[in-house]
Amino acid sequence: MTGIARIIFIIAIVLSTLPGALAANELTNYGFTSRSTAMAEAVTADVKDVSALYYNPAGLAEAQTEASANLGLTINLLQIQLWERDDAFDISQDAYDGTPVAPVDASFFPPVATTQNANKRDNTKYNELSTSLILGLTLDPGSETIRFGLAVFIPLQKTNSTTYYPDSREQHFSNSLTFSTLGQKAPGPIFMMGTGIKLARWLKFGATMLMYRRNTTHYNALLASPATDAYSALNVVKKESQITPGFNLGLEIDPHEKFGIGLSYRHRMYTGQTLVSAIETYDYTSETPPPGDARFQADTGFVTDYNPSDLTLGVRFGNHCPWVFNIDATWRMWRWYKATGDGTENDEFHDVVIPKLSFEYEINGRLDLRLGTAYLVNPVYTQDAETNFVDNDRVKLSLGLGIDIPWPPNAQLDFHAQLQFLVPEENAKRTTNMNDEFPESVNVDTGELLGDSRIQTNNPGFPGYESRGIIITMGTALSVPF
Repeated sequence: MTGIARIIFIIAIVLSTLPGALAANELTNYGFTSRSTAMAEAVTADVKDVSALYYNPAGLAEAQTEASANLGLTINLLQIQLWERDDAFDISQDAYDGTPVAPVDASFFPPVATTQNANKRDNTKYNELSTSLILGLTLDPGSETIRFGLAVFIPLQKTNSTTYYPDSREQHFSNSLTFSTLGQKAPGPIFMMGTGIKLARWLKFGATMLMYRRNTTHYNALLASPATDAYSALNVVKKESQITPGFNLGLEIDPHEKFGIGLSYRHRMYTGQTLVSAIETYDYTSETPPPGDARFQADTGFVTDYNPSDLTLGVRFGNHCPWVFNIDATWRMWRWYKATGDGTENDEFHDVVIPKLSFEYEINGRLDLRLGTAYLVNPVYTQDAETNFVDNDRVKLSLGLGIDIPWPPNAQLDFHAQLQFLVPEENAKRTTNMNDEFPESVNVDTGELLGDSRIQTNNPGFPGYESRGIIITMGTALSVPF
């Protein structure tokens, strides 16, 4: 293995350890607790259990003392279909100049046909399953004006760890696309604590604090060359450098027993990581590194998990005797999402308004039927230039049951199932919106100079792609008052 080949090999390994860029965690995508998920999260004016911590903490003011456990399962069946293109074009120098490992000498990398990439340009399929556990507790200290709530969301799988760049730098290393807000797992537990206060018979207020767990991960490897006595020492340290604790504020106004208004604000919350990578190549047969040895070091920042800010207005009709109907509208503020967490707005994402409806009917004294629907608008602008933020509009349909069981006394068993249909979306690249590749770009099969053709061989999304899929969520919960 030559020195240049060895360096390329090490860079590929470093990039394979980069954290995936998660835009929305499992709470935003799939719901929090069984009842609220069954009602498509349209519960802002009608939530009295532990899920009030997430949807409207003012509802805690009427919560009873109870413990609950929710088990959820989600299946992502998602796909991105790349449009066909000629395989004979070379890789642009831009692909290497934009890597996070620096310095990079572009002369190391001669033009390479796309058919010779380390990873073949290919479609993306997510057929993944994730499970989660939510443990909750609501407490009535005996006061008529104040109640408390605690909960922890525990993802039962580890976070995906994949190379991810939203722009054209991704090409040579992954040569495929990924969904920006779907198909990922939360990076760790999320803790919540909050309180609800009854200010008047018809007015309640609440607040919740949400927190992530902080951790540090180290990677180390020693790579041997089979052709020489040289070794390559690889040391990568990945650590979380910033955690933003989230908070929820809620208000509930009940002027009539059959009519209520809920208002909640959930502040954006994300974890930011700094990846510090150091690569060294030595000849371990000598006491001192020879002159040709190389060392690369770079710091790269990522946002690995993100919940956008939400402002939700909900209206309740009815009082559960025997039915209740809810209408919610959520203003979701995606414009602040950053793949690098640098504090500036992202012009690829825009705010959206999400309408939600839910209905709950008491069939008899022991059985409740729940229905819900919502339309989630794609927060990503049309991707007709170099970036590839992939997302779709989604139609959400939910169904659930609440059953009073004889033991434990006064306990309730809940079930829910939910389907999310991704509305198929096509993104065709417009060459007028794309940068030129270097003038020396050629067809490596024919030698033809491509010049100003504005192809993007270093962009797996060129000349276009289609995304579609479904998401299946189901689960159960047990609530036991005491």
